[in-house]
Amino acid sequence: MRNAVALASALLVIATGCISVKGNVDVKDESRDVNAVSHAEPSSVFRHVVLFKFKPGTSDADIEKVRTAFHNLKNGIPTVRNVESGRDVSTEGLQQGFTHCFIVTFDDAAGRDTYLTHPVHQEFVKLAGPYLGQALVVDFVP
Repeated sequence: MRNAVALASALLVIATGCISVKGNVDVKDESRDVNAVSHAEPSSVFRHVVLFKFKPGTSDADIEKVRTAFHNLKNGIPTVRNVESGRDVSTEGLQQGFTHCFIVTFDDAAGRDTYLTHPVHQEFVKLAGPYLGQALVVDFVP
């Protein structure tokens, strides 16, 4: 019994030491800091999130046409830094019919403002309009 208590005490000391070592992460080391911003990104970022609910009966080909056109906005509007998109895969059942998400990244709100009124964006709105049942937009600064 005495050996078991000694072993348990030793393991506790070792485990505590490991936890202590892991807990002392140098937050100045950005390679370890999960909240560190990549040096490749400018300090200011502005996100424009767009959710689409397509009209019933919209074909997969038409949805792909809209998705491709959305991605091509970055080629025609200089303030668009990046466009990401994906089809909903949530299992929560809270989508309310929205099936596609697009995230557009700008340097700032002024870049978004340029995008909204840009003729290339206006053409996209005309292209996508007949297929959309509803759109939802949220902008945020991370």
